[in-house]
Amino acid sequence: MPDLRDDYDSQLISIVAHDLKTPVSAVRGFLDLIGQLGELNDLQLKYFDRAHLALDRMENLITTLLDFARLESGTRRLNRVDVDMVALIESCADFLIEVAAKRNIQFHLQLGNTPIIAPIDNDLLSHVITNLLSNAIKYNREGGNVWVSIVKKVNEVRVDVRDSGIGISLSDQQHVFDRFFRANRKDKSVEGTGLGLAICKTAIDLHGGHIWVTSEVGIGSTFSFTVPLHSHAVTHLPHHHWGSDNDEGAGEISDDVDDNLQERAEKLDADSTHDDL
Repeated sequence: MPDLRDDYDSQLISIVAHDLKTPVSAVRGFLDLIGQLGELNDLQLKYFDRAHLALDRMENLITTLLDFARLESGTRRLNRVDVDMVALIESCADFLIEVAAKRNIQFHLQLGNTPIIAPIDNDLLSHVITNLLSNAIKYNREGGNVWVSIVKKVNEVRVDVRDSGIGISLSDQQHVFDRFFRANRKDKSVEGTGLGLAICKTAIDLHGGHIWVTSEVGIGSTFSFTVPLHSHAVTHLPHHHWGSDNDEGAGEISDDVDDNLQERAEKLDADSTHDDL
């Protein structure tokens, strides 16, 4: 039986996020007008830039909340196309290369030279990879490293994102994919909603894959996921119970798929409509 509280939470998040879009857009419009009224002095320009950065963070938060609400409610279905996973990872890494450079963090892409084609939702997998790479930067050490590897197996593709960061305790590893969960870290300066990894898990679940973490405090973390090489995986999940007590923590997370859902998967692929995140 669906958890009515989870349904209510998802609807409330969606309503609040949508309602926030209008005033945020208005504030950005007023800021743009200020920039057109004349040349700003150094102090004014400093606070003007800070206001824009704060607004960017607010818009990113709204986007994350809307992404979560769509996935949680089951209204977001897959738009599968054949995608070169190697090229997708390279594109996501290139997007974040300047962010990593600001902390002297080096990317090491161990991807080989052969394209690896998989039937995936390009937008959702881009979101997953970008989120994992972003976390590998945020929770890393100054001058640290991030390694990304990909392996093609018989029926699936596996991607690993490893960092030389602060690591995650064993107890926190049990909950990193729970919604709104944030690990108990000494450094509270890194901002976040606690939804990024929850969205990643749901996106991978929708593909019929698996996502998990292995980590050691003070050494670093490795986030891994798989996606099938064939498109007969589930494309529309039933109600998802977040933070289930049945999760096995740092090991691979179970993703049992109902037989009826498996049989309907290809039909759902054909009928689904694409809702850009």
